[in-house]
Amino acid sequence: MRFAWLEYEDSRDGVAFCRRMTGFGWRNLFLDLAPTTPKPARTDLGHPDLKIRWAFDDKPNEPALFATPDDSHKEFIESWIPNPGVGDGFRLTSSSNAIDQADLLVVSGHGTGRGDVHDVACGLDAHVSVAKAFEEHATAPCTGRLKYLLVAACNNLRHNYASRWMAALLKKQPVHGVLGYSLAYAGDADGASVLFRFALLLHSTKNHSVLQAWRIANGPRPWGAIVHASSAKEDTVARWRSDAGLQKPDTSGTASVLHFDHEHPDGRSTERPALTANYRMPDGTIIDEFNGSLASVGLFPGDRGALIIKRRDGVPIQAGTLRVVFAFYRFNRRGFDLSKILTFDAAPGVQAVRDGNPEKPVKDGTVDAVDVTLNGSTKEVVLKYTVNKTVGPSSDMLVMELFAPGSDFSAPSQAADASINGAFVKR
Repeated sequence: MRFAWLEYEDSRDGVAFCRRMTGFGWRNLFLDLAPTTPKPARTDLGHPDLKIRWAFDDKPNEPALFATPDDSHKEFIESWIPNPGVGDGFRLTSSSNAIDQADLLVVSGHGTGRGDVHDVACGLDAHVSVAKAFEEHATAPCTGRLKYLLVAACNNLRHNYASRWMAALLKKQPVHGVLGYSLAYAGDADGASVLFRFALLLHSTKNHSVLQAWRIANGPRPWGAIVHASSAKEDTVARWRSDAGLQKPDTSGTASVLHFDHEHPDGRSTERPALTANYRMPDGTIIDEFNGSLASVGLFPGDRGALIIKRRDGVPIQAGTLRVVFAFYRFNRRGFDLSKILTFDAAPGVQAVRDGNPEKPVKDGTVDAVDVTLNGSTKEVVLKYTVNKTVGPSSDMLVMELFAPGSDFSAPSQAADASINGAFVKR
């Protein structure tokens, strides 16, 4: 059994996980690359500037081996993720002719909510679009060796984002499940304790499924997962290692895939809600999950733009009050004030809301939502705004959730899909 770890931030969680998994007989895939001296590490001879380094904690004799890519490797890493292997000549490869491949891949860092991970573990800005990697390489040859993807980062495994991961779970040779967090991932020492327990539970004599091990390892933390219904119950390490291996799940439609989190441990449907929303830039560019990472796309100070809300099927939105809730990255984050970022034009039936976010940890009286009163004939809501010149931190992602008319605004579970169409606030 093989695993690999891509690190974009703090390495303590990875050290704990790699040490324990190695102790249970798994092999780090990066060990199959070329040894490097004088600093012992490994080198991908196809990408010799990709840092693959040893990391240590309190036990220097038990290091862990990670890749810490920067943005110069982004295109290659995204092509490698869906079919991660090592080929001839000590080179990382996504070819189906690889000498060996990873059964489990971990990507750790800061999460954006788009299925992306980023930070500066390599010493430079680094960003990888994990979910998008499967979308863009959906038709590439693949062995199906990779069964589980662990995205140790904030927010990427929230229910609203389930559609982003379908390319991975519904392809011809599917990933069985994606594990991660629906809200904040503490990482660091706390993440190390979770990943250490996860490895132990995977190999427990109780024979937990992979999903059960992830749930138990996290305890009260806001974990999340998107897993095939059959895999959620049947995929154990013992079966994974057996001659028969894991049974291939049904990939004929989304009904076979469920979303799990700390509030829905038995799973729920991953169908996309009816409502969606996108920011529109002054030149007419619609910001979505495909272009949102481009340097030229985002919310720039002084720009005039609009938030466009509609139903996917094109029919009118029902009468009543529609609420749009905003946040930076995740909805339980402190210190957010929408009025410092966007100023919405005054319009009939449009009203700013203070403390309208049901997941806000402290009610501080700041604006975090907008209510729109609808008469039942509106097919498209257009909320015009100006991006304020003092917009706060550079490149924070302004995400949003929609509560359709008739929703219980105090129940986060009633929020509809919109956050994947958030936008980065730029200076």
